[in-house]
Amino acid sequence: MKRRQFRQKPKRRLRLASIIGIIIALIVLTAGGIYIYSSDVVQSPHRKTKVKVQQVTKQPKQPVSARQIKSLQQDVAPTDDLARHFDQQLQQHQYIGTALVVHNHRIILQKGYGYADAKTKRLNNAISLFQFASLQKSLTALMIMQQIEKGKLSLDTPVSKFYPKIPNANSITIKNLLTMTSGLKDSGTLKGMTLDERDVQQVIATAVIHQVPDSGPWAYRMIDYKILTGILRHVTRESYQLSIDDLSQQGVIGLTDYQHFIIDKNRTYSYRQNYQLVKDNPVAYSHETGTGNYATTTGMLYHYYDLLLNCKLLKPMFCQEMLTPLPNEKYAAGLYNNGDYYSAHGIIRGYEPCVVLSKNSKDAVILLSNQNYKKNTWQPLAKRLFTEMTAIPTK
Repeated sequence: MKRRQFRQKPKRRLRLASIIGIIIALIVLTAGGIYIYSSDVVQSPHRKTKVKVQQVTKQPKQPVSARQIKSLQQDVAPTDDLARHFDQQLQQHQYIGTALVVHNHRIILQKGYGYADAKTKRLNNAISLFQFASLQKSLTALMIMQQIEKGKLSLDTPVSKFYPKIPNANSITIKNLLTMTSGLKDSGTLKGMTLDERDVQQVIATAVIHQVPDSGPWAYRMIDYKILTGILRHVTRESYQLSIDDLSQQGVIGLTDYQHFIIDKNRTYSYRQNYQLVKDNPVAYSHETGTGNYATTTGMLYHYYDLLLNCKLLKPMFCQEMLTPLPNEKYAAGLYNNGDYYSAHGIIRGYEPCVVLSKNSKDAVILLSNQNYKKNTWQPLAKRLFTEMTAIPTK
């Protein structure tokens, strides 16, 4: 009996030693994981974070990395001559909205100007939500291209496959819709609250031929993307909102539909001159399903373009096809291809988004404004800032 007890003691000691070893290993691994994460995040020079690290050489203060999602939600004050110069220009032009400037993939300026809500004196900032109007067409185009990548559509698919009653439907292709060269125009006015397919059917009922596809000048018309929205619904068998929600799983985050936008604490109100309020209009925005009824921040909009232009949302071949306009044209998939740079612009009920960015997204100027009125546009200012930063001529 005593001999058996003597033999069991080393076993118990061995088990105890093993358990202690496992606990120590877990502690080391956990500490290592925290260290890796905390040292990998590039912090804003204006935000102090107390993190203990193991003898890491102190890095010089730099602007926030534009590839860090957390950084894209923070104000970044100007710290160099170029950023300070841009800040002065925005103030001199009495810009109202939030401005984001990215240089060499780093934010050098992200700052709000004027009021998000003039009544309560709430100021615009990095997390202010703005309607991004026609820029939303790029999202619709992306989701169509993803269906093409899956083999459910092609650029040559005729509109007649889904909407045979559209004039000239056999000759109009998905590519024509993406590049706004369908030759169609909407001759009527939408009535009442419309969502997805009912909206498309109203548009189709008033569609007429404006010109023969590809034979005349390009024309910017909402009808092309309204039809694309209907086709997307047919192929995915889900609403436009659910299709947008699917994009969040791919990293396209921070998109807010109109119903949630109007109750969000970070929403902006839109204004004409001298802060004349433009009233909310759910009916008007319901007609913009697929073409301009979502909101976002400057940082999240840049993040989307960064993913898109670097082929993180589509394979390179499909990404290139999406962004290639027809010969002698510039517009494709919600962006204007200007050779050395892309641009995008929209206007909707007092909101005016302006975007100018390099082909690889390393340089960008994004102005999301909640003020728009006749004879005033922020687009020339956005292009001028981009040219000053990159030396790339803009028109």
